[in-house]
This record gives sequence, C-alpha cells and structure tokens, in this order.
Amino acid sequence: MLTEAEVDVVTATSPDYPDRLRRSLGEAAPPVLFLKGNRGLSDMPSVGFSGPRTPSEKALETTALC
Repeated sequence: MLTEAEVDVVTATSPDYPDRLRRSLGEAAPPVLFLKGNRGLSDMPSVGFSGPRTPSEKALETTALC
C-alpha cells in the first residue's frame, strides 16, 4: 500500500536517514520516517509548521515574518 502511494519508509539505522535530522535531534530523532516527494529536500535547511487548516490571524502574521 505504501509502495503504491510512492511513500518510502526509512529507519534511523538506514544510510538513507537524513543526516541533518539525525544531527539536530540526536536521541530524540524519530526512529522511522515516512517520506514522499523530493527526498533531496530532507537535508536542506528548512522550517516546519503544524496547525489547523484555518490558522488564526496571529499565526498568519508570524509565518509572514519567516
């Protein structure tokens, strides 16, 4: 099912695990990643946000500053 959806499963012991994530999180790094899309982006500097699909005005203002 994951293969059909073009989702890769990468464990922390795999050489394919993003080095940047491993270095920045250390022991707190997720043991398993489910990746879809351009895997080359996983080792590039980035910012992640999590929240509702209808963000508050404050959230929109904050993200606009990034």
